[in-house]
Amino acid sequence: MQTGESSPSIVSLPDSKTWMSDPEFYASADVHSAWFTVRNEHSGYLESFSSAGGRYHSFYGYAECNTILRDDELFTSRYGTIIESIDYPDTARDITMTVSDGEIHDNHRGPANRCLSKTSIQRQADTIRSEVRKIVAEIPEGDDIDLCEYTKGLPMALFGPLLPVERDQWTELSDLVFMSILPDDPGFANGLRPEIARRVAHAGIFASLSDAVDVQRRHPGPGVLGEYLSASDIEAHGDPVESILANSYSLLMGAHATTNQVANHLVDRFIDRTDLLGAVSGGAVTLPSLINEAVRWVTPTNHLLRRAVCDTELGGVPVGEGEWVVAWVGSANRDESVVSEPYRFDPLRRGKHLGFGIGSHYCIGSHIAAFGLAYFFELLLQEFDLGPSSTESEHVRSNWINGYSRLPLQARRKRRADG
Repeated sequence: MQTGESSPSIVSLPDSKTWMSDPEFYASADVHSAWFTVRNEHSGYLESFSSAGGRYHSFYGYAECNTILRDDELFTSRYGTIIESIDYPDTARDITMTVSDGEIHDNHRGPANRCLSKTSIQRQADTIRSEVRKIVAEIPEGDDIDLCEYTKGLPMALFGPLLPVERDQWTELSDLVFMSILPDDPGFANGLRPEIARRVAHAGIFASLSDAVDVQRRHPGPGVLGEYLSASDIEAHGDPVESILANSYSLLMGAHATTNQVANHLVDRFIDRTDLLGAVSGGAVTLPSLINEAVRWVTPTNHLLRRAVCDTELGGVPVGEGEWVVAWVGSANRDESVVSEPYRFDPLRRGKHLGFGIGSHYCIGSHIAAFGLAYFFELLLQEFDLGPSSTESEHVRSNWINGYSRLPLQARRKRRADG
């Protein structure tokens, strides 16, 4: 969807109560104006329905979204985390960190977190930089360079060595993960219907990850898979191999939903804001601060789903036990009641946001994502003069991912004085 800095306006919302679930809406409509209208004309709440008729509560304000994501004793993730889970139940309940809570969630998260902590990422900094440099080195010069063709390699550049997965499987595995999280977009679904695309993608992903586990067993080494294979607490919750595969997939899914799209949106924003380029180049803005604001401003995942554990009330709305609730985090991060000038990209901005989530399910890969994105952007600015292309960009068809499927731009390599 379009993520510009222009102020939104009150608009007429679609009559259907299913528009929030429609992937096409996010590829073509003025989404931020729609969200602005809900927050200001409907008290930040709408009764909603999935494409198959499943009812859920949509919340668009920061306070309500914060509560939904933070309070896992009141709103559980065990039944799924995206709207599609209402119609296609998530079968990984309690066997992966994504769809578990409490002690079970902590046990699943622990082994991966040992490889993804800030300290661990610092130890792996040279490897991360090396992989990111390879991506930037592949970007050619031209007037119609599709940045998406190159940023799509960022997730595996960061997580491929970390798992690890053999390099010759990176491209195929990445394509399958994109198919899994973007099954409604023809550019990623490979001509398949969404439900079929999901099944095909999952089968291929788990086959590839199974091969990686087998390699790790034969040749033990550092990485996420090694941590899981040596973790005794993971065996307490079902088949340990099934859990290892599911948790590894969760990491890949999160990486492919965030890193490349934050990079795409950030570059697109800098093409229009030469003042930002000067601020970063001159040192007035640090790269960590820039990336933090980019994650808020982009909010690469539009929504997150939870289910009420008991009867409760949220924002004055009664929510019954077992009912679905959706936190529209893309809207929450633009909530004027808590964010000053929310539509302005301000890399000096302070304050929390929900771009990486909050609470126990806060994005486990946030450190490596921020580090990799900062280095990618630093290299890009060092190597290229960038400008807008005359070709239109294209946005993905997805109610979950806020991203581009094509982002054309002009790219010219900078000529050094000694060259």
